[in-house]
Amino acid sequence: MFTDAIDDRTINITGHDYLNTVRVTLTEDGNITGAVTDTTGDARGMELFLQHRADGTDTEMHDVTGIDEDTGARVDITDAYITPHVPDTIGDETDAELGFRAGTLTATTAPDGDAIVGNTVIIRFDMVNFNPPTAYLPRRDTTPLLERDTFEIHAGEYRDTEDRIEEIKEWHRPLRTGTLTIAQEVNGPPDRQVSHAASTLEPVAWLLGFTQGTLPAPIRATIIGVDGDTPPWEFEKWYGTWRSDIGSAFTGANIARANDPFIFLDHGYDRFVDRVDAYKYRECLSWYFDALLQERTVNARTASIASGIETLARRYAAFDEDVLSDTDAVISNLADELGVPVDDLAAFSTAFDESRPGSNAYFYVDTRNAVVHNDRVNVPFDDLFRDFEAALTMFRRVIFHEFTPPGERDRYMELNDLEPRDNRFE
Repeated sequence: MFTDAIDDRTINITGHDYLNTVRVTLTEDGNITGAVTDTTGDARGMELFLQHRADGTDTEMHDVTGIDEDTGARVDITDAYITPHVPDTIGDETDAELGFRAGTLTATTAPDGDAIVGNTVIIRFDMVNFNPPTAYLPRRDTTPLLERDTFEIHAGEYRDTEDRIEEIKEWHRPLRTGTLTIAQEVNGPPDRQVSHAASTLEPVAWLLGFTQGTLPAPIRATIIGVDGDTPPWEFEKWYGTWRSDIGSAFTGANIARANDPFIFLDHGYDRFVDRVDAYKYRECLSWYFDALLQERTVNARTASIASGIETLARRYAAFDEDVLSDTDAVISNLADELGVPVDDLAAFSTAFDESRPGSNAYFYVDTRNAVVHNDRVNVPFDDLFRDFEAALTMFRRVIFHEFTPPGERDRYMELNDLEPRDNRFE
């Protein structure tokens, strides 16, 4: 299932030294791969090119253009590179063909230079690692996942979305599981429409990644409507370059369901957009997804979640000259600024001694230092595991408080009731 083709195109390349025709495939796990079916120049030239790539002297990525043999669409491919053999994902082809991979592919039959002005444009994104939220309280099918004055975003399932989620749980690999459809009013040609929609989508992906424990990512964007009608032309873009952290792979307790994702998106979207760079939200959440990877050791996962907390804490401290620079002070300041309860987490920890100097917010200091400075042998595993679970809960409380107004938190069912748990024997 993971390497099955969603779509494929045969492209006649123009103006390239080696490539003449390539077959490009978008797979269910979000890879853009394929094979070079015809080359230009003599065979010796291609042989030398492949040798240079094999020994590392040619690491250049290629941006190429061409024409789709079937549709006549103009095609732009970025970050393409050749591999000595066709990948295993390409059906029953032989190793005699040259493999081909790419970062993005854009195909269009829209007239050059034509801008869409004053009309609503609808763009559908096929997503990997996305579990469309469902609410305990029934919502109409037309209820948007997120709505602002300039756009609406709707979530969609496939007939077998639940089966696909189960595949991710079992194999811990990305897989196409649903859609996000954006209706927007933006003036510009089709490529600007899609790039603007992708930028609108990015904060949604990060915030939903937090609530579901796995970062979703778009792998294909298609313009499906303009001013209520299907356009008489095609515009489609494939993505093979978006980050898609598998995180918890939809397993375990670190997932918020029901109404929480809807409310969290509404509360957090604008704050994420306004502060994403200044407060390094992407870095913080990336550490979180790393900490959820079940294949990693508890040592590594503890180091990751500690880094996630400290990254945001130091950004808060950077905007307050009264906060001291030591780690205990910046983490204590973060908990105070956001009103995050930590005393129960310090009590859950078996390594923290409240009689020692330092704040309860930095209860995991000993285990953090042990794993970061390679002194794990002096920390019992029970202490390490319980501190990891408590620190993970602290991070989730921090992110929840960062993106939600204090007076609105009682609207949440799961994110407002985050507790550490020792689940080793469950």
